[in-house]
Amino acid sequence: MLAGAILTGRVLDEDGDPMSDADVRIYRRRFGPKGVRLEPLGGTQTNDLGEFRIGGLLADKYFVCAIPAVGFQNMFGVQKSGVKDATTTQGAYVTTFYPNATDRAQAAPIELHAGEETPVDFSLSRVHTVKVRGSVVGLPANAEAAVMIRAQDSYAVMLGSEVDKQGKFEISQVSPGLYTIIATTPMADSPLSARRTIQVVGDADMDGIVLAPLAGTLIRGKLHFDGKVKPGTYDNVVVRRIDGGDEFSDIIPFASDGIGTLPPVAHVQPDGSFELKDVPSGIYEVEFSSAVNALQGYLVDSVVLGTKDVVETGLKANGGTLTIDVTLKAIAGEVIGAVQNNKSEPLPSTVVVAVPEEKYRKRENRYKKSATDQQGRF
Repeated sequence: MLAGAILTGRVLDEDGDPMSDADVRIYRRRFGPKGVRLEPLGGTQTNDLGEFRIGGLLADKYFVCAIPAVGFQNMFGVQKSGVKDATTTQGAYVTTFYPNATDRAQAAPIELHAGEETPVDFSLSRVHTVKVRGSVVGLPANAEAAVMIRAQDSYAVMLGSEVDKQGKFEISQVSPGLYTIIATTPMADSPLSARRTIQVVGDADMDGIVLAPLAGTLIRGKLHFDGKVKPGTYDNVVVRRIDGGDEFSDIIPFASDGIGTLPPVAHVQPDGSFELKDVPSGIYEVEFSSAVNALQGYLVDSVVLGTKDVVETGLKANGGTLTIDVTLKAIAGEVIGAVQNNKSEPLPSTVVVAVPEEKYRKRENRYKKSATDQQGRF
C-alpha cells in the first residue's frame, strides 16, 4: 500500500501575521456535462500560528484555497440586515486560491506525490468589496427568511444575510464576480425559495435586487426494473438540475441552515415508490443510486410523466405535484485499459473519463471516471 501524500503550509495576512482558524480546503478536478469542475474533498483549519496540515491524500493534482476566519472579514457567514459594516472602506480578506489568486480562473493545481510532504503558503491581501441590497417579497406573515449569495466559480465564496421585518436585506464584503443569490425560508415546514444570477462589477454598491420565493414541487414516483418492480434492493432516487445555474449548486447544503442546496433525495420504499418534497423550481434529471453491487450497472432508461418520456429533456418542476414512473435497465458495460506516455511508459494516478455520446452529455450519470494504478491500468 502506498503512503499518503501530505499538504502543509501557513496562511498569513498582508502584514505577514498568522491567520488563525482560517479554513484550508482542497479540491480535485471533476468531469461532467458542464465541463471541468472542482470537487471538494475536505480540509482543515489553521492553528494559532497560521499553520495547517492535511494528510492521507492520494497522489494527484489538487486545487487548494484559504478562507479567512470570521475575525478576518471572510466571505462566509450570515450578517444582520442593516448592521453597519466598517470593513468595506478598507477592503476585506476573501477566499484565495493557490497561488494567491482571488479569481479562481487564475488558480493553479498542486501535484502531490505518495509519501511526500508538499509545502504551500498563502499570503492574503485585502480587496475592494461592495454591498448588495434588495428585498424579499411575497413572504407569509411572520415567516423568517435568509438570503445567501455564492460565487458561481467556487462554492468556497459565500455570504449570507437575514431578512428584516420589512423584507429588506444587505450583504457586505462582496467582491466582483458572477454570483447566484438565493432567498429561502429555511425554518418553515414547507420551505419557499427563489434564486437568480447577479453580476457584481466595479466599485459601486448593487441595489434593487428583488426575490419572490415560491413553494417547491412534490414529486411522487415509482421505480421499475425493465418494467417490473424489484423491491428491497435499491436505495435512493436523486434529482439534479440541468438547466444551468452555478456549478456547485448540487454539493452545497441549503435546507435547515440557510446556507445552500443539496440535490433532493428520496429513499425508495420496498414497493418501489418514492417521494421528493419541496423541490425548487428548475429542470432536473433523475438519478438512481444503490449500495448493492449487482445494481451498479443499472442506469435510468426512462422517466415518464403522464404519457411523455422526459428522460432526455429533463423533468420540469414549477410547483404543485408531479407523478412519474422511472424505469432502470442494465445497460452499463465495463472498459479496461492502460495509459502510457510517448515513451510507452505507464502513467500512474491519471484520470480517465468516459464521455457519453452527444445526446447524453447533459446527463451527469452518463459520465464515468477512473484513475490508473501504479502500472497505468484502469
